[in-house]
Amino acid sequence: MQPLSQKPLGLALMDRSPLTLTGLSCFLGTLNVANEIIVQETSMAGVAERLLYQPVDILITELNGLNETIAQCREVLLNLCAQQPELRVIVYTRSQTGRICASCLMWSISAWCPVGMNCRWSGSSFTGYLTVSAY
Repeated sequence: MQPLSQKPLGLALMDRSPLTLTGLSCFLGTLNVANEIIVQETSMAGVAERLLYQPVDILITELNGLNETIAQCREVLLNLCAQQPELRVIVYTRSQTGRICASCLMWSISAWCPVGMNCRWSGSSFTGYLTVSAY
């Protein structure tokens, strides 16, 4: 009898920097959790469009994308969360504005990691450390 294999977690990544996307992908590959990166985009609008056709379990995202403002990304993210309530979201940002942090908490985002802090997020099936440092 073969052991049951757990389906890998489907991940979507968004950051305005392709270099950060590459680093995040490498980091996620080191975790002891089966995962598959399905979507990588440099804009929130791009992520939202792709997730209409390729749903994922977790979105890990910077708060603003390439050629997008934080306000634009916030609206897209809120709409995405309303359309896909089962989607778990991890948000990080380079901004150190407390107002942004407070608004993310009001969104009921799964995790929040301000720049320069080591953060731990623990969900029902995904546990990992997310470290974001200033450029």
